[in-house]
Amino acid sequence: MKYALAGLALLLLHAAASLRIPVGAASDDALLILLSQAILRGGYDVPNAGVTWMPAQLPGLPVLLMGPVSLVSPHWSSLRVPMLLFSFLLVFFFWRLSKKILPPPWAAGAALLVGLNRVLIGHAGAILPDIPFAALTLALFDGLASGAPIALLSAGAAFACLLRPHGILLTAALAWGIAGRAGGRRAAAFACGALGPWA
Repeated sequence: MKYALAGLALLLLHAAASLRIPVGAASDDALLILLSQAILRGGYDVPNAGVTWMPAQLPGLPVLLMGPVSLVSPHWSSLRVPMLLFSFLLVFFFWRLSKKILPPPWAAGAALLVGLNRVLIGHAGAILPDIPFAALTLALFDGLASGAPIALLSAGAAFACLLRPHGILLTAALAWGIAGRAGGRRAAAFACGALGPWA
């Protein structure tokens, strides 16, 4: 019960922090919303002063936001909600991983420190791929430690590659872990599936 209350307090703190900056105030979040709208229309480009250009941003976050964007348009401030969910998942999976190597009170304390990190709080609600990528990274390492199916890990790593280019490094780390647990062939199969988006 006390852990649930601490989690709720953290969530409220992040929600309050997310109100400081309007959604769309930064160039990246506005662009990512536009790209999500473009995907819903069947494209991946942004019209700008009569010129259509292909952005350099990876499509992972725009894909994740397709549902919320279609539901809340044009009330973009509501997009803070799914982004806050990713912050919650980041802390949750950090706690799950910590429990595997620390006593429960220490694991909870470590997760609380992560949740109180001022960088994480400073980006609360921001429409950026960094926090979703970090949450997915922790979820995949938790899955690896818990014996999740290789296909599931491969699909998760493939999507991580579409969120941030660092997904390639994440794939290499996971492949190393899989090789130690299940052998080189399964690690190679995992890596081939995970790096499919870059093929």
